[in-house]
Amino acid sequence: MRIVAMVEFFPPSLGSDLRIHELLGRLSDRHAISFVVIPAFRELVGRIPRPREDGPPQADVLRVRFGPMEWRVWRASPVLAVLLTMPLLLLRTLRLAGRLKPDVIVANTPSAYTGLLSFLVARIGGHAFVVDFNDLIAEYSASLMGWSDQSALARPFAGSRRSSRARPTTSLPCPTM
Repeated sequence: MRIVAMVEFFPPSLGSDLRIHELLGRLSDRHAISFVVIPAFRELVGRIPRPREDGPPQADVLRVRFGPMEWRVWRASPVLAVLLTMPLLLLRTLRLAGRLKPDVIVANTPSAYTGLLSFLVARIGGHAFVVDFNDLIAEYSASLMGWSDQSALARPFAGSRRSSRARPTTSLPCPTM
């Protein structure tokens, strides 16, 4: 089986990206594992520096690229950037996933937009979809945008997390460390 994980950092450093990397590492002797790296929300809005990509490219890691204009739009207005760049991000992510031909897409969801992209790629491509959504990161993403918890823009972020927990379609056993 070919498994593609949509992540924001590779190599992983902390948190959910590290957890997904370790979990998929355990599956790599039985399955083909690849990673599609989507720029982190915090990176896009300028809260953290863009990571350097040292060393040779890895065959199992593909990166969604942004041009200078897209970076400027994200820094100027994250709300406008989501609206303007999401279709472009979706097309680029679909193209990368199409090259990998996954059976399963694992959505590592440190931000709501990464989760949405992963979901759309899985849905459009007809791939099985597994979500790692285990904390309050959707609310954190909304707070980064400066939205109050009760704003009309923040409620869908929190609702997506609650919905994914309330109605899981499949439970998968996870190996312990």
